[in-house]
Amino acid sequence: MSLELQRGSSSFRSLCAELIEELEVWLVCDDEAEIADAHALIDRARAALAEQPVAIGPEWQPCVKLPITVHVREQRPGETHTSTREGITPLRHDDLIMRGVQGEEYPIGRELFEQTYRLEALPND
Repeated sequence: MSLELQRGSSSFRSLCAELIEELEVWLVCDDEAEIADAHALIDRARAALAEQPVAIGPEWQPCVKLPITVHVREQRPGETHTSTREGITPLRHDDLIMRGVQGEEYPIGRELFEQTYRLEALPND
């Protein structure tokens, strides 16, 4: 049976990741130079895999949002609207205000926030 995988497809990416894992598991050798060469090959494979574009088709595919830091605050007294990219947006009584990575602000309900974010102390620079 022949299986052709398109570069960048999720199957291709999965197969590459599995092969890298297998190489690491089966890498047993007494020659330090060969071990270094094998690790260099694994590193190059990881780098090549990271450069592959992710193929997204017309069907829904699972994904995980990158771990990025955004900021949140409660509404200020008397605050009823916030300025978003889409314009002036009214706030509901339980909305929090998020500030994204590009400085954009948007409201988010407290329940949704609590389901999808966690507060985290950042180290002092």
